[in-house]
Amino acid sequence: MTDFRYTLGYRLVQLGRAAGNEYTARVEKLGLRPQHVRLLTVVQGAGHASQHELAGELGVTPSFVVGLADDLERLGALNRERDPRDRRRQVLVLTTAGKRLLRDATRAATELDRELARELSPGALAELRESLEAVRVSLARLGHIADVEMTATGVKPGP
Repeated sequence: MTDFRYTLGYRLVQLGRAAGNEYTARVEKLGLRPQHVRLLTVVQGAGHASQHELAGELGVTPSFVVGLADDLERLGALNRERDPRDRRRQVLVLTTAGKRLLRDATRAATELDRELARELSPGALAELRESLEAVRVSLARLGHIADVEMTATGVKPGP
């Protein structure tokens, strides 16, 4: 019988938690939490989207987005603006400072990636990425994550 500590699920949870903690520590140095980075990323890709629309895209409640947006507005990373097409609607827009914070957070993630992959050959890294994508597809089929495809430039909906 396999020792539980060597099951794929357990190992992924342990490694994910450790990598997540390291990333969190790095973005906290920028005054951010990972959820802030997620919102900045979605705002950048969405153009002019309302807090409600962004909540749907992130899979969180609108009130959670409001709290994150409040934090980011205090940091000068985004502004709330009236939608010129519908004055009743507010949209979130990245500021220059927000774009810089997102670049810095992306740099922190990229540096962490390099450190995590330091012991892997290019071929092994490519195999790991393919294997992780296969695991992601399996989780999507089980209904545990959205059916999205991770791309080099972000996320796009799956088939």
